[in-house]
Amino acid sequence: MAQGSDAAVSPGVKAIVQAVNDLRMAGKKATKARLAEKMKLHRTNVWRHASAAIEGGYLVAIVNKAKKRTGQFKLGHALPLERDALPTAEAVAKDWAKRTAKPGAKAKKDRG
Repeated sequence: MAQGSDAAVSPGVKAIVQAVNDLRMAGKKATKARLAEKMKLHRTNVWRHASAAIEGGYLVAIVNKAKKRTGQFKLGHALPLERDALPTAEAVAKDWAKRTAKPGAKAKKDRG
């Protein structure tokens, strides 16, 4: 998932970002074990969601240099606001009418 794209964020990514936020707000470290416990998931599933969130820039992995592996996570970029992926039919029709109207012509009033 590319950062800054309009692609939808998966429910798993949203859930892990929220879980990291909850743990950090409670003053706890967001480790894989704590996230697995909080989310009631196996560590491998937590890592899969975390990897996608890291790739999207929504989480940052804090590497334990002594063990040379990810020790915990912190928040990265904010999740994009939820919005419809496509415009409504009404919005498309309105836009089409604007773009195809002849200059100087009066717009037709809706009789509905």
